[in-house]
Amino acid sequence: MNPSGKAPTHAHAQDWPPGQSSLVALLLVLFSGWLLTPAPAHAQQPHATLHDALMEVIAHDDFRSAWWGIHVVDLTTGTPLVAHNAERAFMPASNVKLFTGAGALLLLGPDHQFRTTLHAVGPREGDTLQGSLVVQGGGDATIGGRLFEHLPFHVFDAWHGALRANGIARVTGGIAADVSYFDPTPLGRGWSWDDPPARYSAEVGPLSFHENMVELQFEGTRPGQPARLAWNPATSYLRVQNNTTTVPADSSVEHDVRRAPNGNTFTVASRIPAGRSVTRPVSIHDPAAFFTWAFREHLRGRGLSVAGPAEGVLPAGLATALAATPPIAVHHSPPVQDIVQELMKDSQNLYAEALLRSVGAAFPSAEDGTPRSSAAAGAAAVLDTLAALQVDTAAVRLVDGSGLSRRNLAPPAALTSLLRVMHQIEDPAVRAAFAASLPRAGQEGTLEYRMTRGRARGNARGKTGTLSHASALSGYVSTADGRPLAFALMANHHTVPARRVRQAQDALVEHLARYTMP
Repeated sequence: MNPSGKAPTHAHAQDWPPGQSSLVALLLVLFSGWLLTPAPAHAQQPHATLHDALMEVIAHDDFRSAWWGIHVVDLTTGTPLVAHNAERAFMPASNVKLFTGAGALLLLGPDHQFRTTLHAVGPREGDTLQGSLVVQGGGDATIGGRLFEHLPFHVFDAWHGALRANGIARVTGGIAADVSYFDPTPLGRGWSWDDPPARYSAEVGPLSFHENMVELQFEGTRPGQPARLAWNPATSYLRVQNNTTTVPADSSVEHDVRRAPNGNTFTVASRIPAGRSVTRPVSIHDPAAFFTWAFREHLRGRGLSVAGPAEGVLPAGLATALAATPPIAVHHSPPVQDIVQELMKDSQNLYAEALLRSVGAAFPSAEDGTPRSSAAAGAAAVLDTLAALQVDTAAVRLVDGSGLSRRNLAPPAALTSLLRVMHQIEDPAVRAAFAASLPRAGQEGTLEYRMTRGRARGNARGKTGTLSHASALSGYVSTADGRPLAFALMANHHTVPARRVRQAQDALVEHLARYTMP
């Protein structure tokens, strides 16, 4: 026991030879000082100045409730420059489309096209088909959509011509749809019940027309009177109750559009300013029935008689006959690389969902209980393929192809891992298609009106993502000295408007574009 009550200076006494104790003491002091003196910031972290600049942006009081994740990687070396909550899982919103687009390009191929076929099932008597027309869906979500904006009926016109060329002028039956290529789930897991009839939550199927939506067209008349209401395409497939009101010309547009559950009766109570023309896209129920209904209307309008109903299913009695009936006409979709480019640049949910299910159809899941051609089968195939390419998918959870579900999860580091692999993938066609699909900042797609000035404009390419209280931006940018970077910027649980988060993301990308590597 130490009688002084003080702790001993050393645990063990050490006797030094005479004359050396002072030298040893000096060396100990110098050595301790070297250990304890902080090294310069750049010696501790080569990119500390960049890290601090990014942290300053997200430390703003506007984001006191937000959970930010940031990961920035040097594509030349694979070295992370900034990592902040990079391994934490975030709701990625439409950044999920990076996985979907990459998976479709890798598994289906940039040049792959989807087939939609028309069959005339039944015997012929002169110019009459004693039977029905059957349309067999193959996963093409583009028919009559934005890629054919000025030719919405291009497939129907071609098929009318094929029927006429085969001598068919009358059909005693109707038009049916074979939708067996996809599983019958029309919406994604975890999609909000109150999203429909918004365009972004259109139902998914292997047979689509006009992106499974119609455009309600409003025209304000006199204040107090109903607005004029029409829709495009002008089909009788839907019924609309017009409860609109025209409000004074200096008023704002207020939309109130509701669709009956599992039906196509719309109640519209929007408020439209006098003299204003406004368009509102809304999704329909049962895409296959919409397709056959519109096709039947088109044929009748061209003078080809179809006596029977338009159906979104294949009657049991037609299945066997269909298998033995070659197609009378075949439509091929645009190549996958064009579809991926559209879904990325405009964040098109329907295209993403159809692609994921098509991957599932081509590469069915081996897991018991996972339906072939389902979103789950597609997600399993995509994640397995990316993992084999050394993408870090351990903490990634995909339940849909578009990112509309709040059940999707991905860490920022997983997104930069994906971006790096796709930047270096050996197949030049896949590499080029993926890079070209991402919109350029300040120039196109969902980034057309973002980063319109500064070094990021035209330099950064990225995929946006937005849900309520979730925002993401991931992509590529080059530094001021030309070094290519991959970045993932994710924010969850923010309570400020989404535009404020986007402003911060744009500022973060501008910092990266102005950075010079040490």
